[in-house]
Amino acid sequence: MNRQEIVNSEKIKLSQKRTNALLKTNNVFNSLLKNKDFYEIEQELRKTTAELSKFEIGTKEEQELRKKYKQIQKKKEQIIEKLGVRLEDLTPKFECPLCNDMGFVNGNICKCLQKNVQQRLKQESGLANNKLHSFKESNNQIVSQNETLTKAYKIAQQFVNTFPNNNPKNLVFVGNVGKGKTFLAECIANEIMQKNFYVVYVTTFELNNLVIKTMDLFADNRDELLSPLLECDLLIIDDLGTEPVYKKFSIDNLYTIINQRQLKNLSTIISTNLTPQMIRDNYGDRLFSRIFNKQNTLPILFEGKDLRINK
Repeated sequence: MNRQEIVNSEKIKLSQKRTNALLKTNNVFNSLLKNKDFYEIEQELRKTTAELSKFEIGTKEEQELRKKYKQIQKKKEQIIEKLGVRLEDLTPKFECPLCNDMGFVNGNICKCLQKNVQQRLKQESGLANNKLHSFKESNNQIVSQNETLTKAYKIAQQFVNTFPNNNPKNLVFVGNVGKGKTFLAECIANEIMQKNFYVVYVTTFELNNLVIKTMDLFADNRDELLSPLLECDLLIIDDLGTEPVYKKFSIDNLYTIINQRQLKNLSTIISTNLTPQMIRDNYGDRLFSRIFNKQNTLPILFEGKDLRINK
């Protein structure tokens, strides 16, 4: 599933809510029409409405008809009350008063649909229950004192600001534990999701387990399970090198995911504690060339003291 499919799914859900609200009101109205008094007053009201349209506003005839219309409307309300129905039951109860559950206001996406899409994107990403870090939480003093961190943060913010037209398309964060790689990756994920893009954030251990689950599945089911990794706007693979490597199986599947995303011009961020040479040694030249593809990937080296100490 990709972002557009998620957006379309949320549009359908909203449309169903609107339809249900209209049907509920319509059912109440149709039940009232079975009453003779209500049916007759409704027909009289419609006839008067049609007559009103024949006269210009403000004319004597129009004013007299409008007075008659109000009298008929009052009788109608009295009949409704006698039948034990509330007037508000004849007005659809839409979930969103801004767009009446249509999803758009004056051609622009409504806040309700935007909120639903954001929440759905977060659920699909697997991050619904996680509180991601943001750039606002960054310790500017620590960042400014570290030249490589300063450079990394500038690149990350540029990546976010220009997404999905970012150049480079992919980033690789390289450095020892505690250098801020995961923190910065989460900041990027948070900001991109705020822009209503589909982000999937996984560790290589989780990615490995997911791929293992596909081994006994038929092709269609396998494609459905792997679709988020292949179709999401941004895939973040954290902690490359911490997962158990099953030489042929793990490496081939990781290669396929990264390669297909590059062919589709979709962005991927990888963080790792391994050096480039260790990645080449552990995963081979073929995968190494995809991870560090000079045409569309920028490696960033994280150096300095452990940021997890004395936080």
